[in-house]
Amino acid sequence: MKEGCRPNFATRYLAGIAILLGGSCLLFCRATEPRVQVCEDYGLAADNLPTANSGNSNLCHLVREAFLGTNLHSLLIEHHGRIVTEAYGSGADSPINERYGIGNPFAADVDFDAETLHDIRSISKSVVALLYGVALEERLVPPIKAPAIDSFPEIGAFAPGIDHIRIKDLLDMTVGLEWDEGGLPNDETSLFYKADQIGYFFDRGFASTSRTKFHYNSGATAMLATILVRGTGRSLSAYAKEKLFDPMEIRRWEWVRDYHDRELSFTGLRLLPRDMIKLGRLVQDNGRFKEKQIIPLQWMAMVKTPQISTGYSLASSDLTYGFQWWSGIQRRGRDGTFWLAGFGNGGQRIYIVPSLELIVVFTAGEYGDHDINEREQRIFESIVIAIGE
Repeated sequence: MKEGCRPNFATRYLAGIAILLGGSCLLFCRATEPRVQVCEDYGLAADNLPTANSGNSNLCHLVREAFLGTNLHSLLIEHHGRIVTEAYGSGADSPINERYGIGNPFAADVDFDAETLHDIRSISKSVVALLYGVALEERLVPPIKAPAIDSFPEIGAFAPGIDHIRIKDLLDMTVGLEWDEGGLPNDETSLFYKADQIGYFFDRGFASTSRTKFHYNSGATAMLATILVRGTGRSLSAYAKEKLFDPMEIRRWEWVRDYHDRELSFTGLRLLPRDMIKLGRLVQDNGRFKEKQIIPLQWMAMVKTPQISTGYSLASSDLTYGFQWWSGIQRRGRDGTFWLAGFGNGGQRIYIVPSLELIVVFTAGEYGDHDINEREQRIFESIVIAIGE
């Protein structure tokens, strides 16, 4: 493993100059020795851990290796309802509540710990889907087979065929509308500023008219959130606090708002890593928390059932999707192990492995870097192998 290097003020200054001049630069790598607060020895053999090369090893060794060469902020593992590993690092961050995550090249590194709120980015979408299930049980929002357009009477003459888009298509991201979330600026970032998100979403052509084709679309989540706000008569934050966060004893959190005072439903939620573990446990336990059914059982059954193939893969898993949650079946090590996850830009993850009662949480600062997706997936799969065998 190559030695890591840490950015100093000079490298940050040069990075800032490059950005101001319209360029880009790769001036430093990162290797953080994590602060491991809890780490129980599983006595794992070295051949179960691809990162170990000699002697006996354990889960802690795998966790420490995970922090090398990347801007990882936390890694928590819960097994059978008990946190067995909890590690935090130091690194740069571009939180969504500061200039919408654009970042500051002169900012100092953050020393992350259990009390540091962190962006969960698009895991916010997964939370919105849970809230929709609660509101549906209360009969405040339309059923999932209802046409989405029925919830937006102000829509005039937009693209032909939008009346065929159902609520379920919003949940599964099979709306078929043209939508770009590639390089910046893109359709997702436009949602931060548009006064008329509804018109922006619906006033576009169809890339596909098939409900069996997945196409990632943050606007779909914004529409779900709008339906929730209209149906409940509450802000998204107020409804989340009453129906989810208070019952789950999640006390510190933030849902960042845009210029029009709307919660960034698709990317703006900030949580503590231990509360991300709680969310994973809630899903694992079919919507129950401390003997209380918070999310309807029938809704959770649908959330935990893959709805659509995405056409993407990470490490040894082909990715499926449904109800704003990702899923896959790991083919490496433990053949056929099913997992469910919330994914967020930059390396934010909540993985749930129901068969092992295993929850793995990552937070990181690799925003806009696709390599972190593959890296964390491989780390997660190594953890599954290590714990499951």
